[in-house]
This record gives sequence, structure tokens and C-alpha cells, in this order.
Amino acid sequence: MVGLAGAPSVWLWVTIARRTGMMRGYALACAIEATGVLLSLWTGIAGILLSAILLGGTFMAITALGLEAARRRAGSNPRKVVGLMTVAFSVGQIIGPTVAGYARDVTGSYTTGDGRRGGGAAHRGRVDGSAKR
Repeated sequence: MVGLAGAPSVWLWVTIARRTGMMRGYALACAIEATGVLLSLWTGIAGILLSAILLGGTFMAITALGLEAARRRAGSNPRKVVGLMTVAFSVGQIIGPTVAGYARDVTGSYTTGDGRRGGGAAHRGRVDGSAKR
């Protein structure tokens, strides 16, 4: 389900970002991703399916929109900024599961990690959405 929702996501969110502005589109995608992550805490098939659709429909697009926003702000030589963004995404992919695993070991549940991840995505969307287009 995540993959099916992800397939058209970059095209969809680029279209939305063209209409709303890059940073507003990015913020909206972050808010929807956060909702999807938090819905994963809802037990039952409906919560799981909706979570998969919302997460799948945003995660690749957030990366694409974030890289494009950085490229636009970098000026004439975007290579350094795009490289830094790539490293930042990579570090997040390494640290996130480590922190979630640690939280799982301490609390006995994955819900702490999911709640924090959802809150972080919502905060990222709020902060980035207040930036200039």
C-alpha cells in the first residue's frame, strides 16, 4: 500500500507545490506525513491502511521538494547544498531507527518512537511552512 501510494506522489506534490508555493507544499506534505505516522498508532486495519496511504503518498515527495527548495536557495552552485541535504537525510535514516529501537527497549513499545516521529514531521512542516516560498 505504501508503494502504491508512493508511485504518483512526487508528481502530485510537485503539482501542489507549483500552485501553493514550494514551502507551503512541503509543509502540507509534512503535515500529512505526520498524520500518517500518528495513525499508525491506531490499531485496526483502517488505521493501518490509512497510515500506509498517507505515509506512502508523502515520503518520497518530501525528499524531492526539500532538495528542490535547497537547490533554489543555493544560487548559482547548488552542489554543496544538495550534498549537505543528502548527508542530512542519510544521517536521519541512520539515527531514526537507532533512537526508535532504543525507545522500544526502554519502554517495551514502538508507540513512543512513532509518536515522536509524527511530532517531528509536524514540527518540520510548521517551521518550513512559515519560511518564504
